[in-house]
Amino acid sequence: MEAKTMGSFIAALRKANGMTQKDLAEKLNVSDKSVSRWERDEGAPDLSLIPVIAEVFGITCDELLRGERKPEAMRTEPGAEEPLTPKADKQRRRLLKTALAKYRSRTLVSAAVAFLGLLGAMICNFAFLRSTLGFFVAVIFYLAAGVCQTIFLNSALFAVSDADEEDGEDVHLFKKNAKALCGWVFAWIALLLIITLPLITLNIDALWGLGAGSWALEAFKYLLVAAFLCVIGYFVWEGWRLRKNAGRSPVAVHNWRLKGIIAVICALVMLVTIACSAALLDSNRIAEARGETFSDFDSFKAFMETETTAATHNDAMQTAVEMVEYDEEGKILFMSEEPEYLPEVVRIDDGTPQGKVLGYFLWKNRTVVSYWVDFEDAENIRYTVVTDAVWQEAKAAQRTGFIICAAVCLLEAAAAVWIYKKLKAR
Repeated sequence: MEAKTMGSFIAALRKANGMTQKDLAEKLNVSDKSVSRWERDEGAPDLSLIPVIAEVFGITCDELLRGERKPEAMRTEPGAEEPLTPKADKQRRRLLKTALAKYRSRTLVSAAVAFLGLLGAMICNFAFLRSTLGFFVAVIFYLAAGVCQTIFLNSALFAVSDADEEDGEDVHLFKKNAKALCGWVFAWIALLLIITLPLITLNIDALWGLGAGSWALEAFKYLLVAAFLCVIGYFVWEGWRLRKNAGRSPVAVHNWRLKGIIAVICALVMLVTIACSAALLDSNRIAEARGETFSDFDSFKAFMETETTAATHNDAMQTAVEMVEYDEEGKILFMSEEPEYLPEVVRIDDGTPQGKVLGYFLWKNRTVVSYWVDFEDAENIRYTVVTDAVWQEAKAAQRTGFIICAAVCLLEAAAAVWIYKKLKAR
């Protein structure tokens, strides 16, 4: 009985033994559809099933992989160990590649499920202003992705569980690649979790959403901390591995020490970069530098008492001036009815202990977010006003600055890697 492929060989053996596809499937604990795919050469059994199928039909694994029986004189007892022929070895390698490709496809599914968690968090935060809900939705997806990947890894390892002894190096490489892919998926899940953390750590109210800038800035901080901890962890683990290895080489020890020195210097440089950026990119400092300046109180007062109707960041300062009468000091004399909002009465003094009053004004200008009064001396007083438009420009400049800071940190890290590669011993 001969056949050109393993699938047609299985079909011929099944029919010769008077078995249906369902009968064979029950013996192998698989579905009859799987047996049908094997026989049509649209799939192949896992390597763990090869010895079982060979035992069911009373043939050797080599014969099953080759897709044909050996001559009677060359046959060994069923189940006896024998080296694989080139054709059988080629078929076994093909089965391993097929199993690894199938595992890679499942790994992409796990990674996609985790990414859907981040998308769900973004929808909850930006569309429904529910940052807390978004965080827990993301965590559910991350857990599901982790569970799926664990199941996929166990399934892939089980497929070669019975091939350890006879298939040696190929099986070892298969397991190594499978575990490495699993590690990358869990690293991806951890990265997405770190990006999602600001939704819960910056949350001040359950019915509240984070702005894109605040989210990105906080996530960048967490990523820097995580990267720093990973570098330290890797450095400690590598040092422990070198000390444990009795035959460690001087070159490996030298490279380990060099790596530690460069990592410390790089971390210090990055900390200086971040500290300088945080000092220079203070939103209040930027807004004050870009704000409108007045040198006399009257012009400052006129600007602050300019009535505006545009809804802005300072929209809570809604006025009802026509319903209120004030005296010269800004005190209320008459109110026709209780308004929902009143203009704020502000007193400006010279900043001395005596507190000499420079004047009063009604804060009617709803475009003004904040103001500063700088006393250079008794005669030189500068009034700085920050409007909502200026404040938004300052926040945008701050975000751009932090992006540049992140790029500089990445360049510093890349420079550290380049220096290490140039200086390491070989």
